[in-house]
Amino acid sequence: MGRRGRGEGTIRKRVRCACGRVWTPTPEVRACPSCGAAAAGRPVTWEARFVVGEGPGQVRRSIYAPTRQEVVVLLDEERRRITRGEAPTDRRQTVGSYLAGWLAGKERALRPSTWLTYQGYIERSITPDLGRLRLTELGPRHVDAWIDAKLEAGLSPRTVSHLRAILRAALNDARRRGLVDRNAAALAGPPRVEKLAQAPMTSEEADRILRAVAGTEIETPVAVALQAGLRLGEVLGLAWHDVDLEARTLRVRQALSRLRGVTTLGPPKSVDSRRVVPMTRPLTALLASHREQEAVKRARLCLPEVAGEALVFTNRASDPLDPSWVSHAFHDRLAEAGLPPRRFHDLRHGCAALLLASGADLKVVSSILGHSSIRLTADTYAGVVDRLRGDAAEGLERLLRLVAAPTQ
Repeated sequence: MGRRGRGEGTIRKRVRCACGRVWTPTPEVRACPSCGAAAAGRPVTWEARFVVGEGPGQVRRSIYAPTRQEVVVLLDEERRRITRGEAPTDRRQTVGSYLAGWLAGKERALRPSTWLTYQGYIERSITPDLGRLRLTELGPRHVDAWIDAKLEAGLSPRTVSHLRAILRAALNDARRRGLVDRNAAALAGPPRVEKLAQAPMTSEEADRILRAVAGTEIETPVAVALQAGLRLGEVLGLAWHDVDLEARTLRVRQALSRLRGVTTLGPPKSVDSRRVVPMTRPLTALLASHREQEAVKRARLCLPEVAGEALVFTNRASDPLDPSWVSHAFHDRLAEAGLPPRRFHDLRHGCAALLLASGADLKVVSSILGHSSIRLTADTYAGVVDRLRGDAAEGLERLLRLVAAPTQ
């Protein structure tokens, strides 16, 4: 029979026979019950059985390890976990089943677009490769090999870095819940990601972009992104009561997204993304003209006046604009004007670069963009900041030359 070990569990030896049968050798049973082969020389696993709960709700659990010493240690850990009120570890749970449950639990916590991105990465690139491993057996060597395989398969280092970040976040939650004792993804070496070295937008390029979209349906959305630094979803999520033409400010409180053919309005990217942004005089005048055009359109469609929750930017049927359509229209206008390709999101970066080049304080720029910290702004626009540091050094040098110059 089994032997009683530390942790109030039953510990017994398990033998896997050549016929596939797993059985427990005892003084009475020395050979495989199925084929009669002796236990000597067969692979051995030690099992610790213990009971969780009391009464009708009792659940029997088992832990397995190659040696008796290891299974005793694991049994002690489980008992301490249960004493602290934590759920017992399911040693048979796979990485795939854990990630499926973790993803389901994150559906309400994450933005819909972020959740769909996680779902795609997990279902296409993580679970097929690591899903069959037991969660408790997943180690840094498995993650390292997986990262190398993804890079060899042609995935970019940036994409592989995103995959590792998702796995690391999931395993962080597993560790907090006591399901694993270490985060294998955090311990694995990350792929080296080269920073994208894109030239910052100049005032000349910004002017050419504004002229390229002048008179089109995307003129005002482009101007808002370039002159106020809003993201595309924030631009399209603006309602008229968020626009104060007299104070020349925009209030960012929601963002528009379109997922699986459904347009939704939700909170912006983060808490810091909720902000009030100052407008330039040209942008204020452009929005005032756009408001008049929207009023004419809504009157033609027999809709209420442009006010309150009515969105600032709508299509010819007064429905919300499709973000994909806006992006494609922007790319088309740049191509027709012979301008270098830019993403719509680059307009936001261009706003930051122009603000910094104009002498705006880094903290002010960070606040306008809705960044969570000034460090994020400095890291994102390191090239612009470095160039401005050089300009500052040259200015100081000129000043010192003037001070040191002898008076005539």
